[in-house]
Amino acid sequence: MTTWHALIAAAALCPLAGCATHDHNTNTPRPGSGLEEYRQLTGEATAGVLSALSWLERVSAQPGRCPPKIVSGFAHEVEQLQVKSIRVRARGQAIRARGDAYFEAWTGGGEQLSVVPPRPTPERLAQLRENFTKIKLASQEAGETFRPFFNGLRNLRAELEADPGVIENEKARELIRTTRERGLQVLQKLGALEDELHAMRPLMTQQKPVTKH
Repeated sequence: MTTWHALIAAAALCPLAGCATHDHNTNTPRPGSGLEEYRQLTGEATAGVLSALSWLERVSAQPGRCPPKIVSGFAHEVEQLQVKSIRVRARGQAIRARGDAYFEAWTGGGEQLSVVPPRPTPERLAQLRENFTKIKLASQEAGETFRPFFNGLRNLRAELEADPGVIENEKARELIRTTRERGLQVLQKLGALEDELHAMRPLMTQQKPVTKH
């Protein structure tokens, strides 16, 4: 599983309740905060892709040999995208662990939690599961489109660092074109994911979590 795929899929497991990002956080999570956290993760993913595409356009706009400043800037952007994906993945994994625990609590199994979200009615639980499935599918599709996009960025970075004049070649121009198209596909999938997250908002309740003593 790719880094971006893993972080999105991991985050998808917690929009149903107020999930804490850090296990050591002792504050009672606000109901629905997990959904908001996941929306933030999606927003960060979108911002990272947009920034990378912006630098890709700067490279593409060069009429000839790519200036050192553009090469270094593009290389830095690709590195930052990878670093960001790893950081957000760690956040997503923490959310997934908490989300799994909530589902276990709802079904009466698993570990005992000190803070338990209100148990949904059977009808509402069915709705949540349906939306949840759609979110996971959108997450998977976004991750699958990210992999070839990032590979294209990484390959172009390597070629530019080896020879800044490579963009004059048709092969490099084709790599830029296909990478741009793949980046737009990632944005499309992230937009679909955002739509599914928005569709889940009406299902969230304002009930307070139940604290066990």
